[in-house]
Amino acid sequence: MLDSTPMPVKLRETVFGVAVTATLTLALDLYTHGLPAFRLTLQSDTSVDVAMLLRDVMLPLPMREGWGEDMEWPYARVPADVIAEFTGHRVAALPFFAPETVTTDHGGPYKNHDLVEAEREIGCRILPARVLRQTDKFAVERQFLTIQTMLFEHLLGFTGGDVADRGADLRVAE
Repeated sequence: MLDSTPMPVKLRETVFGVAVTATLTLALDLYTHGLPAFRLTLQSDTSVDVAMLLRDVMLPLPMREGWGEDMEWPYARVPADVIAEFTGHRVAALPFFAPETVTTDHGGPYKNHDLVEAEREIGCRILPARVLRQTDKFAVERQFLTIQTMLFEHLLGFTGGDVADRGADLRVAE
C-alpha cells in the first residue's frame, strides 16, 4: 500500500532555516505490516516522489559502518556472500521486493500516467482504493496514526489536531 499525508510537524528547511510543511509518503507491506520505504518531501509529493519510493522498496539497503552481523538480511537457502556479490555490498535487514499489487488512493500523484506506466513496467497490479473509503487502506492509515502518537506528538513543532494537542512553540524553543 502506498499513501501520503501532510506531516503534523514542521521541519526546519536547510537553506533559509525556516519551518516548512512536509509530506510523509509510506510504502507498507500488507503481509508483514513492515515499512520497507518512506519519503519526506517539502510541501506535497509528486508522481516522481512516489516512483522513487517504489524504487526504494525494490532496492536492498547496504549495511552501514558499525552494524553487526546480526543486522545482515538472512536469506532462506541463499548464502549472504551470493547476495553481496549480486548487489555489490552486504545487505541490511530490510526486506526488498518487487510489489505484486499496489493499493493507492486517488490523489494526483498516484493517478499520474508516468507512475501508472512505471508500476506496470515493474509488473505490479494497481488496485485503487474506493473513493472516500479509508477502510480500503486501513493498514497504512493505522501506521500514520501510530507514527503520530509514538513519534510526532513528542517533537517540537507538532501542530496537532487542535490548539490543546500542539507541541512546544518553535520560536520559544530556539
